[in-house]
Amino acid sequence: MAATTHTTIVASTVHPKFSLTAKERQLRDLLVDVAAFIDAAGRSPEPLVLRWAGGWVRDKLLGIESHDIDTAINAMTGYAFSLELRDYCAQHAHTEKHNIGPDDMGSLHRIAANPDKSKHLETATTRMFGLDVDFVNLRKETYTQDSRNPTMEFGTAEEDALRRDATINALFYNLHTGLVEDFTGGLADMESRLVRTPMEPFQTFTDDPLRVLRLVRFASRLDFSIDTAATAVMADARVLDALRLKISRERVGVEMEKMLKGSRPRSSLDLIRTLGLYNAIFTDPNGMEHPRPDLSKWQLVYDLLDGLIRDRAPGSIYDILVKSDEAAYFAWNLAAITPYAHVEKEISLSKARVTLPLTTLVAREGICAKGPVATERDKVGMAVRKWDNQGGYWRVQVLYALLVEASEKLTPDSDVDTVVFISGWKSFLDHLADLDVMDAPSLRRLVDGRMLAKELGVRPGTCGPVVPCIMLRETVEAWEQAASSGKRIEEAYVLTGQYTLGNLANDLAECESLTQIRVLEVLSLCLKRIDRIDQGPQDEEPIQHLANHAAGFLHNPAASYCVDSLALAETALDVLRSLVVGFSAQLGQEDLIRVTAYTNNHDTWTTSGAASSAEDILRHSLNDDTRRKFIESTVLEHFIRPIFSRATSSRITSTGRKAFFIDDDKNWASQSAINATQPWKTTQIHAITVFNWAVEHADESLVSKCWPLFTPVLLALMDDTETKFKRKGLLVLHNFVLRCPARLLGDTGLGEIFQQSVFPSLLSLPGSTPEDESLQLLVPAYNAIMQLAEAQFPDDEARPQKTKLLVKLLTEAWPVCHTPHEGTSVHGLRHYDRPVSRFTTDLHPSSRSSIGSYHAKLLAKDR
Repeated sequence: MAATTHTTIVASTVHPKFSLTAKERQLRDLLVDVAAFIDAAGRSPEPLVLRWAGGWVRDKLLGIESHDIDTAINAMTGYAFSLELRDYCAQHAHTEKHNIGPDDMGSLHRIAANPDKSKHLETATTRMFGLDVDFVNLRKETYTQDSRNPTMEFGTAEEDALRRDATINALFYNLHTGLVEDFTGGLADMESRLVRTPMEPFQTFTDDPLRVLRLVRFASRLDFSIDTAATAVMADARVLDALRLKISRERVGVEMEKMLKGSRPRSSLDLIRTLGLYNAIFTDPNGMEHPRPDLSKWQLVYDLLDGLIRDRAPGSIYDILVKSDEAAYFAWNLAAITPYAHVEKEISLSKARVTLPLTTLVAREGICAKGPVATERDKVGMAVRKWDNQGGYWRVQVLYALLVEASEKLTPDSDVDTVVFISGWKSFLDHLADLDVMDAPSLRRLVDGRMLAKELGVRPGTCGPVVPCIMLRETVEAWEQAASSGKRIEEAYVLTGQYTLGNLANDLAECESLTQIRVLEVLSLCLKRIDRIDQGPQDEEPIQHLANHAAGFLHNPAASYCVDSLALAETALDVLRSLVVGFSAQLGQEDLIRVTAYTNNHDTWTTSGAASSAEDILRHSLNDDTRRKFIESTVLEHFIRPIFSRATSSRITSTGRKAFFIDDDKNWASQSAINATQPWKTTQIHAITVFNWAVEHADESLVSKCWPLFTPVLLALMDDTETKFKRKGLLVLHNFVLRCPARLLGDTGLGEIFQQSVFPSLLSLPGSTPEDESLQLLVPAYNAIMQLAEAQFPDDEARPQKTKLLVKLLTEAWPVCHTPHEGTSVHGLRHYDRPVSRFTTDLHPSSRSSIGSYHAKLLAKDR
C-alpha cells in the first residue's frame, strides 16, 4: 500500500442541525428495527450499526433537499442486509407496524462487486418511501503501486471516511443515536466553507485523479473555497498526466456535464482556468500531441456568456439564441472549447473521407459522456464547421460565432468595447427578425432548377451548369414502355454523360405521378453507376433527400401487403443500401426502426433480398457503440416498451425481477381484458421482428444492463394464447438465453420465471392440441428449456440443480408422449423423440437409472 500521511482528527459527534422529514423518519425507524431483527437472530458477527453517509448529510446541513441516501453498514455487505430487509418486510406484522403501503417498497437490485478484487463486497439499491436508497458496507481502500484501482475491504467508520474525496462528504448520521459523526473535520470545513481532502492531497489525487474534478465541482456548486494544500498539487504534472491518460473520458465527461448543467457553470470554468486544468480536460487522449490553445482571453469568453445570461430578457441575445435547457448546456460546452477555435490544425480520420477541426475532436473525445449527450455534442461539433442545412443548430452556431469573435476583438479591460460589441450583434439579430428569416433554414425551397427551366420554356439541362439534369422522368417513362416487352431496364434507356446526386434529388419532384416502383428501380440503377456520378462537397443534402424519399416507402407491415408492396419495399431498401454503403447516408432513428422491421425473411412482408439489404444497412449504419445505444434507447426504451406496456405478468415485478406473490387469475384476467388492445398483434406486428433483431445483436453486457426491458416482452409472447406468438416467444427466448449470464438468471430469478413460461408449451400434445400446433411449439420449447438448463447451470458445481431440472422434464413433461393420441402421425412422433437423447446425455448415471425404472413402470401401466 502506498504510504500516506494525514492530520489526525479526533472523531466528534454532535446533535444534528437538521430535522428528518416524515418519510426519512419512517425509513430510519424501519432500518433500525431491521438491524435489531438481524441481531436478535444472531445473523451478524457483531451488533449492527447503521449510518447515513456522504452527500445526504452534507446537503441536510446546508438545508438542501436530497432524495438519495447511502446507508453504510458496519458488519454486513449491503446486499446481505437488503435480503434481511426484504424478509423482514415480508411479515405482515412488520408492514403494519411501519405503515408500509404497496407502493412504498421497490425491487432490490444487486450491484456486483469488482470480480477480481472485491468479490465479497456486494451492494444493493432500491427505492423506499419515495427515496433512492443504496446499501453499502463500511470499507477501506488499499492501493498498490502498479494499479490505480483500489482493493476494497471491510473497514471501520473512520477508515470509510478517510477514503472519501472530501471531508464535507465524509460525515455520517448515526441512525441509532441521531447524532452526526465527524472523523475528518468535515463540520469545521462546512463552517469555513472549505473543500478539503481527508488524506494528504497528492496521494489522494494520484490514487484517483478524478477527485480533482470532483473537488472543483463541489467547490463551484456550493460556492466553497478549495484548501490551499489541495490547489498546490492539483496542477502537478504527474496529477495532470494521470487525469489526462488514466481516467476514461466518459468519467471526465460525466463530471463536466454535472458542472455545466449545474447552477454555477461559470465558477466551474473559472476554477479550471485558475488551477491550470484546462489542457488535461479538453484534449484528445488518443491522438498525438496537439497544439495547445491560447487561454489568455478565455475568461473574457465565459464571462461574456455569463453576462448574457444575467442580462436575459425577452428579445435579448441569449433569449433569441438559447431556446432550451439543452441549448444552454451546449452554450457552455462551446464556451469551454472556444480557445481551440484559433487552432487551425485538422485531424484526419482513417476510416472516413473527412478531416475534423481540432475543436470538434476535443469536444467529441475530450469530454465525451454516455447516452444522447455524446451524440448531440458530435452534432454541435460538426455544426461548428458547417452550417446545419436542416436548421437545427443555427442559433447555437451564431452564439459560438459571437463568442469566437469576442475572443478576437475584445480586451478584458474595455467595458465600452464590450457594450458596442454586444449592441452590434443585437442589431444583427434584430435585422434577421425584421426580415422574418429566423426560421429560414427549415423552410422548403420555393423554386428549383426544374421549375425554373419550365418557366423559361427550355429543356432542363440546357441552361448551363446551374440546372443540370439527367432526365430521371424520361428514364422511368422509357422503362415503363419497355416493361411489357420484357426488356431489362438497362436496355430500355441508356444513361449518357455525367450526373450528380443533386440532379437525382431534384428530379424526384417531377416523378410523383409515375409508378413509384419504376422510379425506385431507375434510382437504384443510377446509384449503382458510380462511374457516372460526379461527386462533390455539396452532396450531403441531396443524399439525405434521396434517403428520406426511399425510407418513406417502408410502410407499416401491418398494412395490407401484396406482391407490389413486397417489391416496393425490397427496391426501397436496395436504394437505401446504395446510399448508406456507397455514400455514407445517415438514417434517423425512426428510419432505422423501419429498416429493422425487414430483417426476418420469414415474415410475410419481407423477401430474402429485402432482409439482406436491411442487414447491410444496419451493419454500416451502426458500429458497436452506436448499436448498443440504438438497441437500449431507441428500440427497447422508446419503441418496444410502449407497445408492450399493457402486457404485464404477475410473475415479475415492475422492474422485471421475480415476484414472490403470483396471482395466476390476475394474469388470465389481464390477458383477456387487453387482448383487443395489443398493438404487437395488430397494428405494430413488426415489433416482434425488431425485438428479435435486438436480442440477436445484444451482447452479454447489454443483456446484463437491460434485462428489465427484455423480460416483459419475452413473457408476453410466451404467455400468449395464440400458437404463432407463443412460438415466436420461445424462439426469441432461445436467442436471449444464449446471451444471458448464468449469474443473472439466478440472481434475478429469471431462470425460474422462464422455466414456468416454457413448461406449458411442453404439454401441448396431440389430443389437447392440434398436431400441427403441437409440432410448432414442442421443438422450440424443448430447445429453449435445454438452453436454459445449460445457461443457468453451466459448470459441475451446479450439476445437481441441472439434474433436478432435467428429471422434472422427463417425469412431468416427457412421459405424456409415451401414449400417443390416436391418429398421431409417424412424422409427429419422430419430432417428439428428438429431445430424449439430448436430455439423458446430460444426466448423471444414477439419475438415468432411476428415470429408466420410472419409465418402465409408466409403460407397463399404459399397456
